[in-house]
Amino acid sequence: DEFRAGRDCANHWRTMADALNTAEMLAKAGIASDDASKARIDDAMRVLHDVHERHAARKSWTLRGPELQALSDGLWVARIQLEHCSLGEFERARKQVAQRIRQARAGNVPAGAHVVGSEA
Repeated sequence: DEFRAGRDCANHWRTMADALNTAEMLAKAGIASDDASKARIDDAMRVLHDVHERHAARKSWTLRGPELQALSDGLWVARIQLEHCSLGEFERARKQVAQRIRQARAGNVPAGAHVVGSEA
């Protein structure tokens, strides 16, 4: 809601990116891993990538209606996963995300990945 209202967008963007990266790892671990859930996560991640690119070009965090829905859907899957995973599964997913980010920053980017630098 804060992001949609245009408040502290860079911080909220990072939080949503973390949540969706973790959701992707939890899906790989078999939690909400059906095709529809994975598509929702992927679509939400694409929205974050696109709005980041627009912000870099035009300094605008504005999302369009379908983008808002896609982001909401992906974050909904992430919330469902949190209700159905153990603390150990969550911590493992977070560690995998951190490792993947370290590898990407070192130049080892997986095919199809979108790497976005830190916000300023």
